[in-house]
Amino acid sequence: MVQRVKSVDKKVLALRMVDRVDRFDIHNQKKSDGITLIELVIVVTIIGILAAFGYPSFVEQIGKSRRADATTALTSLAAELEGYYNNRETYLNAGNDSITGIPTITALLGGTLTEHEHYQLSYTARTTNSFTIRAVPQGSQATDLCGTFITNSIGQRTVSGTGDCW
Repeated sequence: MVQRVKSVDKKVLALRMVDRVDRFDIHNQKKSDGITLIELVIVVTIIGILAAFGYPSFVEQIGKSRRADATTALTSLAAELEGYYNNRETYLNAGNDSITGIPTITALLGGTLTEHEHYQLSYTARTTNSFTIRAVPQGSQATDLCGTFITNSIGQRTVSGTGDCW
């Protein structure tokens, strides 16, 4: 019986020591349910770094998609004009005569904007055997390095700006 009392006393003594250590432990604070200011600053910094690298790339991709819209419109219009030439053996009245039978040419000529309105199409230098069509950038696309897209009846494709834009 004496032996049993000693083991109980040891357990009580051990529990008292743990209780004293817990009271003086500076790291044993109540856990917070929110986030700290330093955690918030770290997250905002990471987002800022990602945005600094990602935004210019995003803007460049938007410009490329708008350029694709312009080149597609020019290529379609050139194909329509070639079809008109095959039927009439002239480019002179394409889009102007009432019997063209090609509504696409009439719709695309006369300063019409491309599908997403970032380029304005124009039809210049019309002769019996040749044409030149342009897609001039508008609005936010006006500062694009490629500038105006130009194509003609012999298939030459150029830009007024710099770079590999076609």
